Amino acid sequence: MKVMQLVVVAAATLAVACGSAQPGRPNAPQSELDSLAAKLEANQIGRIEIFQISPRVLTPVRIAPQMLETQFEYKLTIADIRGRPHQQQLVERLKSSIVTPCEDAADLRFGLVFYAPQRIVFEPQTPDMNETRAAGLYFDASGGRGAVNGTPVTFQGRLFSWLNATFSKSFQ
Repeated sequence: MKVMQLVVVAAATLAVACGSAQPGRPNAPQSELDSLAAKLEANQIGRIEIFQISPRVLTPVRIAPQMLETQFEYKLTIADIRGRPHQQQLVERLKSSIVTPCEDAADLRFGLVFYAPQRIVFEPQTPDMNETRAAGLYFDASGGRGAVNGTPVTFQGRLFSWLNATFSKSFQ
């Protein structure tokens, strides 16, 4: 019984800290996630960088998006996701995800940064030469909290479980 009470208190605390968007106010992170899904589906996203710092690594401060991208433990680059099997799976997971703005930043451990090529035809390139950063998604160790382009959010859906199952083995 006490465990159930603890779960209810924890859920209520999270709901207050990460409440839903105010009525009548647009949910900018959700709009950004929806836009990213549309760009990915329309082949407007080429390169994806995936960053990870193991949850077992203890840090004195929370890991923020910029820290994750510069002090990562592992990094995996998909040079061009267009036409690859993971593209459609990722689009489906993005479309089914719900993000809610949150006041408290999470301790991030997993991140994805998406890049849009400036040219329609993929050409071998060096980073930042012929592409622009389209979006960044970041997750804590559980996948329930994180950030969309630096805005703290809570995540609902199967996006993180798919990412973890698909790419974490590459980091071992």
